[in-house]
Amino acid sequence: MTATMVGPYTMLGITGGTSKETYLLDVSKDGRPVPRTTGATKDPHITGTAVTLPDGSALVIGGNSSGSETYGTPVYGTERWSPETGQWTSMANTPRQRQYHSVAALLPDGRVWSAGTSINGSNANEYNGAYFTPPYLYKQDGSGELAPRPQITNAPKTASWGERMTFTSPQAASIRKATLVRLSATTHQYDFSGAFVPAEVSVNGDQVGVDVPSNGNTVPAGSYMVFLIDSAGVPSKAAVVRIDPAADSTPRSTATASSQNGSQYPAWKGYDGDTSTLGVVTKSQAEPWWQIDFGRSRQVGSITIHNRTDTTTNRQRLRSAWVFASDDPFTSTSVSATRSQPGVTAKQLPSTVGSTVNVSLGRSARYVRIQIPRTDSLNLKEVVPTFSATPAPQLGLTKTSQTDSQVVVKVANTGTASGTIQSVTLPGAGWAQTAGPNAPFTVAAGRGRRR
Repeated sequence: MTATMVGPYTMLGITGGTSKETYLLDVSKDGRPVPRTTGATKDPHITGTAVTLPDGSALVIGGNSSGSETYGTPVYGTERWSPETGQWTSMANTPRQRQYHSVAALLPDGRVWSAGTSINGSNANEYNGAYFTPPYLYKQDGSGELAPRPQITNAPKTASWGERMTFTSPQAASIRKATLVRLSATTHQYDFSGAFVPAEVSVNGDQVGVDVPSNGNTVPAGSYMVFLIDSAGVPSKAAVVRIDPAADSTPRSTATASSQNGSQYPAWKGYDGDTSTLGVVTKSQAEPWWQIDFGRSRQVGSITIHNRTDTTTNRQRLRSAWVFASDDPFTSTSVSATRSQPGVTAKQLPSTVGSTVNVSLGRSARYVRIQIPRTDSLNLKEVVPTFSATPAPQLGLTKTSQTDSQVVVKVANTGTASGTIQSVTLPGAGWAQTAGPNAPFTVAAGRGRRR
């Protein structure tokens, strides 16, 4: 058997047996994975290796068909699974057998490398490798020529959860989506480092913004290949970016709700980066709510609420809901009391809501709550915040007195950010430091020169 991640919480499992069965396994269900069948492979692939591709499809390479866990009748066929249809399509054969102890991995250039086979006491060892070029790298006109590819000319080295990564591409206008694929660590038919995360993109000139999901469970820390994919489905060569919580010391976020209508609708489903599920559902109750605690105050530009659209009733449950934002914990579960709580921003959704609702906040907030002002069940699929850098205080200096030997200066924050200057350190001999917030400090004038 082999398996590979084809979504933030979705694993594609290939039994490899003569039944040729494959499964999609949803691992988001609080420790209770939920399998469902998908299309059968053309050939058995016992000891084959699965690899996820930048477009969310997957390959299975090699293996054997005679039932052995190690070595048997080799399968040379390569097959590709489509996430849209759930079906497998035969691809080019591997030039050499790939069975037990073989490996396969996605490369930053979008190709797949496969190598090896090692069977103790056998002459079947393969000390070689091969490259597979997927169809998305070719023109779709049947010419067999490689397709032109979008380029990444500048990329960040690190990013953290909830941040927007900015990439420079001369073909930015053609970019339609981005995917993050974690660098491989493959052995014994499994990529133990695997993760695949689709990401939202925005384009401004030659700049492509790629939003890293805010939830560390959706995008585990590590090094990722980031592919920009154009309107023809052709991926760029990847930029490798390390998703590192140390790049922004943001604590893990915690989602809570007023209630939970069944084990399949926990509060965290509203903040897991997955808009394909039904998300959060509370019980029918007076003024139900859902909220997220970011772990510390962050500069929140806006939030986008992904609404349920499976029925008209479910879509309209968010009508006239309130969105609250605060740096301090909410002190009440009452809508009217929360609206009047000092330091709380309150914004109301319209009486008719669609599949998504964007709410501009433009403030520092640790807590964001969505609450219905009536007796009902609260439904929402996902909440996606847009974070921006916290504005820094600006240093303002005012000279209060001066002699031949010293200058006394008043320091204050003259910027738009809140807060006071706690201390100032300036390089060079004779510079002093403030004794307290906004306190004057003394600067040596230095060798007869007045400053």
